[in-house]
Amino acid sequence: MSSEDAVYRSVIQSLSNLNSDYVDLLLIHWPGTSKRKVSLPNTENRLAAWRALERLKREKKAHNIGVSNYTCKHLQELLAHAQELPCLNQIEMHPLCYNASRDVISMCERLGIRIQAYSVFGEGRLLERGGKYDIFDAIATRTEREEHMAPPTRAQLLVKWALQHGFSVVAKTVTVSRVRENFDVEFFHIPTEDMAFMDSLSQSGGLLQHEKFCWDPETVS
Repeated sequence: MSSEDAVYRSVIQSLSNLNSDYVDLLLIHWPGTSKRKVSLPNTENRLAAWRALERLKREKKAHNIGVSNYTCKHLQELLAHAQELPCLNQIEMHPLCYNASRDVISMCERLGIRIQAYSVFGEGRLLERGGKYDIFDAIATRTEREEHMAPPTRAQLLVKWALQHGFSVVAKTVTVSRVRENFDVEFFHIPTEDMAFMDSLSQSGGLLQHEKFCWDPETVS
């Protein structure tokens, strides 16, 4: 069985498991291949997976198709062969990796590929108290808010930062109260100067260092 057929059949089985004829969005989660060294070339598998997704969309089994953790080199490779562009690229995104991601953000904007931000809380690390990340609380007190509203929480600030950049957000939590908190971000606005300040935190000479808390797709050939 080819890689393309394997991907296609896997999705068909998932649809059966879901008792559904389609999914709204289907992503290639990672530019590498499970149990394969990231240093080994993986172009063939990536392109085969994308062909399977294109077929699934043509058959209306996936209404939208996209990628995740794709860098500029992975997107350029896809552009040279794809019949259809991904609708989005889901990547780790928060103020401490924003500057290192500017190239892929710019490329996606140019091509009309939406950025979807995951790990906006840095796997929870950016919410830890009593350390260098407390700087976000100070920024939260300066937000422009509806009258009589308390400052946003740190989590709300980080979600809003991503939204004001035009990214859609996937904020992971299993706690109902935090789901509500993460959605409740319409009562305040981060001023332009503080957006720029948050963007600059991990620049050379900034107050914090560049950090990624999840996978590094740059290592995937």
